[in-house]
Amino acid sequence: MQYIDLTVSVGKDARDEVSGYVSSLTSAGIYIEDYTDLVHELGTSSVYDYIDEDLLESDSENVKIHLYPSGEMEAGELEEKIRSYCLDKGIPADIICTAKEQEDWETSWQERVDSVLAGPFEVLPEWKQPQEQDRIPLRIDTTEAYGSGQSPNTRLCLEALSALDLRGKKVLDMGTGSGILAVAALLLGADEATGLDIDSESLVNAPRNAEKNGVGDRFRVFLRSSQTVRDLERDFDVLFAHITADVILSDRKFYHDLLKPGGILLAGGIVSERKEEVLAGLEEAGFGDLTVAQREEWVTVTCRRRIS
Repeated sequence: MQYIDLTVSVGKDARDEVSGYVSSLTSAGIYIEDYTDLVHELGTSSVYDYIDEDLLESDSENVKIHLYPSGEMEAGELEEKIRSYCLDKGIPADIICTAKEQEDWETSWQERVDSVLAGPFEVLPEWKQPQEQDRIPLRIDTTEAYGSGQSPNTRLCLEALSALDLRGKKVLDMGTGSGILAVAALLLGADEATGLDIDSESLVNAPRNAEKNGVGDRFRVFLRSSQTVRDLERDFDVLFAHITADVILSDRKFYHDLLKPGGILLAGGIVSERKEEVLAGLEEAGFGDLTVAQREEWVTVTCRRRIS
């Protein structure tokens, strides 16, 4: 099934004037694609550890106003009116009318999700069948909770944790998201895992993923709060912190206190520009034996709480 996308591209200074006129022509509503301010803010900000390069490549000078006519006749009439209006006002405008295929968004996106190989795992969603017989299936479905295994930094963390001896260990997963790292640790023999996250969606999504992988009885998840932080035991063998450099640096002494002497910290989600800063911060907090792994712009650090 097709639909018509009538797109009007104008300079950002003409956005309000033209979009106001276009809105007066149709009751169906419009969609405004405007990255002009966003691209500038992201490109000049030092706040963000990760910036989607597709955003930085977006048009920072022009705004696209989309409307969806009910048929070719209406599309032709609307295009003529908008073109005449812009000419009368002296507003440069590029108007394109395109017929597009209507997708079944409930299922079509599933076809574009591939399985991912990371360490001994084949990470795949529930609806796909494993293709690698010599890999451990790790089934992860996400909603709003972060961590599907598709991103290179998550794969890097999976590879790093796979190098650890997790048999019989007690694991804490800070910022657990979908629970992917905690579930992977349990599949590799960890005795129990606790997840903590500030996103309430994780409380639903992470246990569900644990159940799908047959480790739900050894996994518990809590919303991070002052109360849950106070109630946490201070005797974990392994702690995962797949978050950001800023959070890792802020919480590094907290991680130290949660681990047993000699316990392992795996810190990921660190952009390479912050590597030296994070390494120095972890050493200052009492961690040693630092090992760094890097893929593309992402860094994962594995280290131990010093015994003395």
